Amino acid sequence: MKSATALATTATRKYEWAFSQHMRPVSDYGLQCGVMVITALIASELLATNYRNRTARMSLVKKYARAFFRNEWALNGETVIISNTGVLMQGQHRLMACVQTGIPFTTLVVFGVDPISLDTIDTGKSRTQNDILKIDGVAHSAAVASACTLLFRHTVLGGINHRHIPPSLSELRKVFSNYPDLPAICDLVKGTKSVLASHGTAVALFAIFQKLDRDKAITFFSMLSNGVIGDKNSPILLLRNTLINSRIRLLASSKSGASDGQSKLHPIALTIKAWNAYVNGQCIKKLSYKTGEPFPLIGTESTKAL
Repeated sequence: MKSATALATTATRKYEWAFSQHMRPVSDYGLQCGVMVITALIASELLATNYRNRTARMSLVKKYARAFFRNEWALNGETVIISNTGVLMQGQHRLMACVQTGIPFTTLVVFGVDPISLDTIDTGKSRTQNDILKIDGVAHSAAVASACTLLFRHTVLGGINHRHIPPSLSELRKVFSNYPDLPAICDLVKGTKSVLASHGTAVALFAIFQKLDRDKAITFFSMLSNGVIGDKNSPILLLRNTLINSRIRLLASSKSGASDGQSKLHPIALTIKAWNAYVNGQCIKKLSYKTGEPFPLIGTESTKAL
C-alpha cells in the first residue's frame, strides 16, 4: 500500500499534467487575477463600490476581525471579486474586518467578472463546525461542535448567553483541545437528551460543572436522566419535571402555530439554577427564567479566556 505522501505526490503530478494540458490564461476570458495585500485604505475604497451585495452580517465581520487579530487568516484560495464595471461582488465581510481592525490581509483578487454572474456566487453550502470535526475523526461530532460553541461563549466571551458571536474554526479547535474529553462526556450524558432536548447543551454543561465537582456532576446528570430521585424536594427532580413540562407546552404551541417565546437559553438557565441549588444543598419550590432576567452564573466558577 502506498503511503499518504506517495499518494499525494502522484495526485500532484496528475494535477500538474491536467493544468498544463487544459489550463487557459484568465485573460482569455477578460479577467485579471492575482494575489494582493489589501490594506485598510484599499478595503475602504473597494467597499465604496459595494452597492450590489447582500446585507452584511456583523457577526461574520467580527469573526474575520478576530481571525486577523489572532493572525489566523491564511491565503486559502478564497477570492475578492470585482466586476468589469468596478463593483465589489464578493469579499465585503473580510474587507469590513480589515477596515475595522486596520490589519492588512493577503488574498486572491479577481477583476473583470460579468455582474450578471452575481447570482451564482456564494450559493454553495459552507462547511459547518460539525463537518470540520467529523473530518478530523471526532466521535459525536455534532454534539461536540454544539458543546464547543457553548464553551467558547462561556470561557472566551464570558457567558453562555452570548448567542450572536460564533467561534471561528481555529477557535473551535482550540476549545476542543482544552476539553478533549467531550466525546466521552457525550456517552456519559446521552440519557439527558430526552430531558434537555440538546445533547450538545448537556455535554457543555457537564464539562463546566465537573470542573467544580465531578462526582456531583455525574450524580446530577444521572438523576436528571433516569428520574430516580429519592428526595421529593430535590432541585434535580424539580428541574426534570419543569423541563419535561416545558417541552410538552412547546410542542403543543408549535402544533397550534403559537409560540410561548421559549428560547434555547431557557433550559440552560433552568439547569444552571438547579445545579447551583443542588451543590449548595438548597431546596427550591419553583424554577423559572423570565425574559429580561439576568442570566444565572454557574456556581463560583470564574471564566477565563482560553
